[in-house]
Amino acid sequence: MAIVICLPQAEPEGIKIRLTTKSRYGLRALTDLAEQDLNVPQPLVQIAARQDLSVKYLEQTFLLLRKAGLVRSVKGTRGGYLLTDDPAKITLDHVIAVLEGDTDLIGMSADSSDSQTPLHLFLDRTVWEPLNSLTASFYAGLTLADIAGSPERRHSAVRLARSAFSK
Repeated sequence: MAIVICLPQAEPEGIKIRLTTKSRYGLRALTDLAEQDLNVPQPLVQIAARQDLSVKYLEQTFLLLRKAGLVRSVKGTRGGYLLTDDPAKITLDHVIAVLEGDTDLIGMSADSSDSQTPLHLFLDRTVWEPLNSLTASFYAGLTLADIAGSPERRHSAVRLARSAFSK
């Protein structure tokens, strides 16, 4: 599954942004938490069943999310996971950064600018840096509440986030 963002005046199929399974599953699970009663811990088994995900995979993903402070665990027979903040304050860029470690689409040349060719420098500065910035703006413009909301809210939030590409 790929997230497709159609840039203004881009080809109809847009630019495909691929996220790892960890990020896709993590976003689905966090969105599931945002859709539930925020005061009732949700066991991973129930999240996995609702989202048709592997419990083992979610355990690994939630370990990262808990260490990053996005979720907290509640022990006991009625235990599970809770979001640590309002879903409207948890942005996709934060979640993806936790799960991916980096939200850049294109890694820039690691070489020092002295050893880069003019073409490397040109691409880094005029293509990759702006594209990475636009993608970061898109992710920062969407929250778990946007994704968990009604279909109308989802479409509205995506349209607003896409506006980052038209600036």
